[in-house]
Amino acid sequence: MSEPARISAIEDAGIIYAFAMRDGAATNFRLASGTAGADYVWIHVNLSTEPGRQWILRQSGLPPQLAATLLDRNEEVGSQVLGNGCLIVLEDRLREFDADAQDLSDLHLWLEPNRLITARWRPLAATDRLRFRLEVGAAPKTAAALFMALLEESIADLENIGRKIRRRFDVLEDAVLDDAVDGIAGELGSIRRDAIKLRRRGMPLRMLLARLQNALPMWVKDDEGERFEPLLAHVERAISDLQECVEQSRLLHDEFAARSAERSSRNLYILSVLSAIMLPLNLITGLFGMNVAGLPGLHDEAAFWWVLAGMVAFTVAVLGWFKRKQWF
Repeated sequence: MSEPARISAIEDAGIIYAFAMRDGAATNFRLASGTAGADYVWIHVNLSTEPGRQWILRQSGLPPQLAATLLDRNEEVGSQVLGNGCLIVLEDRLREFDADAQDLSDLHLWLEPNRLITARWRPLAATDRLRFRLEVGAAPKTAAALFMALLEESIADLENIGRKIRRRFDVLEDAVLDDAVDGIAGELGSIRRDAIKLRRRGMPLRMLLARLQNALPMWVKDDEGERFEPLLAHVERAISDLQECVEQSRLLHDEFAARSAERSSRNLYILSVLSAIMLPLNLITGLFGMNVAGLPGLHDEAAFWWVLAGMVAFTVAVLGWFKRKQWF
C-alpha cells in the first residue's frame, strides 16, 4: 500500500497519525502492522470522531475506567500516576487556521514506558509542531522525553505569543507618547484582554509542571525529570512578563485618559474664549438686524463701516484683555 493510502487508513480509523521510534528516528506506521522492534510509539487520536473514541475504549489496551477518564471532557488540567503510567490533561492553543490565536482546547495524554497516547477534540498547535519536529529531525530516545518535547512546544508557543503581545504594547506606548489618538483605546483594551487570557493559560501549566516534578512514574529517568525545573522557570517568567504587561497597560490607559482629558479641556477652553468674543458681536449684529423703524445709521452710507470698525476694535480690546490676564 502506498504512503498516502496508509495515512488515509489511519485517519479513517480515528488515528490522526502514529509514529514508531527506532534508534532516534521516527517513522509513520499502520496500527495493524504492529510495532516490533520500536523503542516506543506515539499515537495521536481524534476524539471528535466515533472511530477515535472507539479505539480508545476497545483497541488501546487501556483499562475501561482509564479509557473512560481519557475521554472525559470535564477533566481539569492536572496529572495523576495510575499504575505504571501517568494520565495528564493539558490546555493548548488551537491551530491558527482553525480559530482565533488565543482559543484553547484540551489535550489528554497517557504516558507509559513504551507508548505515548495523545488525544484531542480539535486541532492543536503544539502536537502539530511536534509532529513536524519528528518528520524533519531526530526523535527523543524515550516516551518521557517525547512528552517533555511536547511540553517545550507548548511553553515555547506561550512565550512566543507573549512576545507578540509585548511588541504590540510597545508600539502602542510609543503612539500614546506621540499623542496619537486613533484606535488607541480599542487596541489597548485588546492587548490587555489577550495578556490576561494568555496568563490564565499559563497558570494551570505552571501548577501542572510543579506537580509533575513530584508525581512522575518511577521509570522516568532522573535527567528527564530534571528538565521540569527550567521549563517551570520559563513558564513563571512568561507569566511574570504578562502580569507586568497587564499592569503597564493600566498605567498606559491612565496616561492616555489624562492626555485625552487635557486635550478636551484645551479644546473647550478655546471654544469658551471664542464664545466670549463672539457673544457681544452677535448681540450687535442682532440689534442692527432688527427690522424696525428708528435704527440709527439707516440713511448714513458710512454707518456700516463704523459698526464694523467698532466690532473689530471690541475684538482687539477683548483679546488684549485676555492676553494681559494670561488666559490664553
